[in-house]
Amino acid sequence: DACCVTARDFLTLNDPAWRDNTLFIDALDEVRAGSQDGTTPLDAIRAKLDALGRPPFRLSCREADWFGDSDRGHLAAVSGDGRVVALTLNPLTGEDVRKLLKGFIKDPQAFLDRAEKAGLSPLLEMPQGVKLLAKAVTSGGWPSSRLETFDLACRQLVQEHNEEHRIAAEHASVATADLLDAAGKLCAITLLSGHDAVTTAPDPAESDVLLQDLPGSQETLRATLRTGLFAFTAPRATPLHRHIA
Repeated sequence: DACCVTARDFLTLNDPAWRDNTLFIDALDEVRAGSQDGTTPLDAIRAKLDALGRPPFRLSCREADWFGDSDRGHLAAVSGDGRVVALTLNPLTGEDVRKLLKGFIKDPQAFLDRAEKAGLSPLLEMPQGVKLLAKAVTSGGWPSSRLETFDLACRQLVQEHNEEHRIAAEHASVATADLLDAAGKLCAITLLSGHDAVTTAPDPAESDVLLQDLPGSQETLRATLRTGLFAFTAPRATPLHRHIA
């Protein structure tokens, strides 16, 4: 048997069934979004798991809010066998996209062909990207040029569409125009310098640009790296795709 619970409810509530079942704890990223220290919510979850007798568990998290080996190592301490396996969702296939589009796009294959021709294939690898592009197209139609299509896509990707993350970020929100401007600068720096990524690590690899060395508001730059315009796995962020950059 298994119990599904959000990370927020897991930390707040108590359910006797949690002790004897496999736990599926969803959205670690949402409780991290409301915390100044990203390690505190995970430590609270670890303490709760320990108090429950270390039951089998699964924990989901946005990649941008997953701290890699650090998170995996700390979770191993409350794993029954001392091991934690980190899995990443595979990109959507063409058939997956067609299934998602059924019901609100008349011709899913034509939509797929048009998006791929425009160079927006990276958006079609994730459910959120498919939905955002489909919503934009159904409300206003396809733009007349490739540049306008990319502008439309970027304006969709830079927005936060998760309500919990929006609420948590209200006290430190950055204007969309500022996020897009910062994203343009970050992409230009990586493209023109020949680097692969922007990193917050204190000892960056030769292929990375150190974020702290870049001009501008560090708060805005960090917020930009956490938008859908970048693939961010701490401490490295890369543009979602070279075409997007």
